[in-house]
Amino acid sequence: MKKRPNILHKLFSYSRWQRRFRAKKVLPEKTNEENLEILKTRIIEEGEPVLSRGSTKDLQEHYANLRQEFSGHSELAFHHAMLIVLIRREFELKKTFIRFESLWEQHGDWLLKNLNIRWLMSASDTFADHSQDSTQRALALATITLVNTVKAYETENIMTHHTVSQYDPQVVAKVQKEAIPLLEGMSCYSIGTDDTLRNMVWRMKDIAPDYITGQILLEIFNRMSSLPTAFGRMRQVHTRQKTQFWS
Repeated sequence: MKKRPNILHKLFSYSRWQRRFRAKKVLPEKTNEENLEILKTRIIEEGEPVLSRGSTKDLQEHYANLRQEFSGHSELAFHHAMLIVLIRREFELKKTFIRFESLWEQHGDWLLKNLNIRWLMSASDTFADHSQDSTQRALALATITLVNTVKAYETENIMTHHTVSQYDPQVVAKVQKEAIPLLEGMSCYSIGTDDTLRNMVWRMKDIAPDYITGQILLEIFNRMSSLPTAFGRMRQVHTRQKTQFWS
């Protein structure tokens, strides 16, 4: 595995300087509480939204692409995204991260409800990389691990044309009666009754609510339990109320 670039590599990397060029032209204006409340209600109108993929070296081009992605959404959600972009491009890193962290401290409830999983994940990446609080970083990493795991196997489902998973009733009955081996001593969930995910959520709720990144973790897992993921599919056939794992 290739090592992360060290300080000297970053300092002399022309590509990194390119990615920050003219950053001040797209830097979100400094905002007070009143302005942030206004941004919540202001909707971006850039035509049909288009999902951006990756990032271009030209920051202004990336800004335009991202703004179109947020068409139909709140200016505050876009404001949050641009802070992340500038942090990743290491533009006035300490100052920009302070603004990002302050935004979450002041408007975390709104962000949790209005950002999609992609941008909640990006926020977690940002906290994991730059927070000075080790617990915040650990909880952010837990979120990153969760989302990337779901993304990995759902990508595999698409690659193998298994875009809709239907459980075989005979196999469901079998896993409820006996341990079906998976990997390294692990066995299949006892679909319908298993308490593993419920116990995991209990542990999350013991630690997570006191931290911004923990709240993001709980929000994402709750959404994953309703969306067409393995968690969502298991929820649909879960029969034992005592061991339900969703809120």
